[in-house]
Amino acid sequence: MIRITLRNSGGLCAAGLIAALPLPAAAWTEVHRGPDHNVYIDIPAAVTDLTAPPAWVTGEESIAAGCRPIIGDGRVYTVATAEDPEERVRIKAFASADGALLAESVDLDVGSFVSFESQSAPAYDPDTDTLFFNTGSTVYSLDGETLAINWSTTLDATNTDDEPGAMYGFVNASPALGAGRVFVNTFDSGFGVEGSQVVGLDAETGAVEWYARTGGRGAHSPLFVDHATAGAIVVVEHQETLNALGFAAFDADGTGEASPLWTSTWTVETGSGFHGLWGDLLTDGEHVYTVTSDFTNGRLVRFAAEDGALEYDLPVPASDMPPVLTPDGLFALHWDGTLRRYDPEDGEEQASTSIAGEFFRDYPAFVQDGLYVAVPGEGLLLFGHDGAEQSSAPGYTGVVSVDASDGAVYIGVDGGRLARLAAPTRVRDWEGLR
Repeated sequence: MIRITLRNSGGLCAAGLIAALPLPAAAWTEVHRGPDHNVYIDIPAAVTDLTAPPAWVTGEESIAAGCRPIIGDGRVYTVATAEDPEERVRIKAFASADGALLAESVDLDVGSFVSFESQSAPAYDPDTDTLFFNTGSTVYSLDGETLAINWSTTLDATNTDDEPGAMYGFVNASPALGAGRVFVNTFDSGFGVEGSQVVGLDAETGAVEWYARTGGRGAHSPLFVDHATAGAIVVVEHQETLNALGFAAFDADGTGEASPLWTSTWTVETGSGFHGLWGDLLTDGEHVYTVTSDFTNGRLVRFAAEDGALEYDLPVPASDMPPVLTPDGLFALHWDGTLRRYDPEDGEEQASTSIAGEFFRDYPAFVQDGLYVAVPGEGLLLFGHDGAEQSSAPGYTGVVSVDASDGAVYIGVDGGRLARLAAPTRVRDWEGLR
């Protein structure tokens, strides 16, 4: 397939722009890798020939390929869904070494159409070997080794907002971890903007520590920011009308019914449609970046994490994925199938390349010299940061994760299976030299 570069007018950006939030070497702990929601990994691409046979492929495990595989402590965690005899959701753990099924949770949600359609992924805490997952209206803590339930907390009018219209269920909003707590965003059904809540739970006990009615769709994960001046905060959307989107920040250590530390004095609008935040936010520790969507048009936005001051708000094609910050610039995959690079400082577009027909929550993984993304109808593809296709292979589907310790790639395979793609080793060549 021929890829056409449309524009290229910018240079490189400083590597110092990238947030330095430490993660264990092999970990991909949350849906966008860590609390900063940045999927850039500072290693070269290890898997460069996607046509080579995978290291392993599981059997049919009903894996929901649209949910990010989570990597931690030699395990790969996936969401599994089934429809028969009724819709239900489970978490499964596979050995990263050979794909063996290590553990499987009980049914975590049954008969809930909303949760079954969710693209939420779990979050893993390597310090406590604990997995957190939200589905239906319930937040779960699971033992990382056995996937036994440590605690479960169902959100309702008894422990969060009890006013009419408050929402308690989840769609597409994975949990976020920080300050010893689990943060979740509830979904306002349909296209409403009044009932969404952000909720902070104690990671050890599951007790609801604080909650706030925010407005907005609730289809994005909360963003935890450990700010040098403002301290530990949680940033979420704040929306009062269908087309005017703003943001708010809350004290991550708060208690009870919470009030915002700040609410943006500005809103971003597209001028038509149901404009909002359908993807997630990204932070470099000082600034927050996002791309909004009305399903055609969007805005590229940056604001200060400390006080919400708007730094830029620019028209771009819509996206339901957060941007990615790399030493080469700020990248975004858009609904129109383009990969675009922006200057993080002022949002100016530096390059644009058409690489697919369209993207819909096809979360990528970026490395030093490329990005992996699964494109519907085409399979798994590896592109350079300039948008040039380097390799592709059919049959793969869903969201990509990369193991930062060895560059192995985890991706769904048609038929509800999971594959590991790894760089070839030369073990057989040197084993005889022992």
